Amino acid sequence: PQTGHPPLKEAILTSKGQEQFAAQTWYEGLEFYGNTSLNPFFYGTYLAETKKGEPVLRSKKQAFQADAVGAMHQLVPAHFKKMHTFRIEWQPGPGGR
Repeated sequence: PQTGHPPLKEAILTSKGQEQFAAQTWYEGLEFYGNTSLNPFFYGTYLAETKKGEPVLRSKKQAFQADAVGAMHQLVPAHFKKMHTFRIEWQPGPGGR
């Protein structure tokens, strides 16, 4: 893995004609409902060896690939008029992953 952005790739379109993001291809069955969509700006990064002077130290041996899935929900005026409840469901796959 390298630091920075993932390599450029050819756009893959969903059945609705929208571009499919990398995180959508990593996880089978990833679904969003309502006015919610994948956050394409946050799906993990490579945390490399830190440089001199950084406040936290991480050796080359401690470097790792962080993984994440984020979602965004569009707020509308109704969200500011009464309380709303949101739900997240997570079902681990084989081996707890």
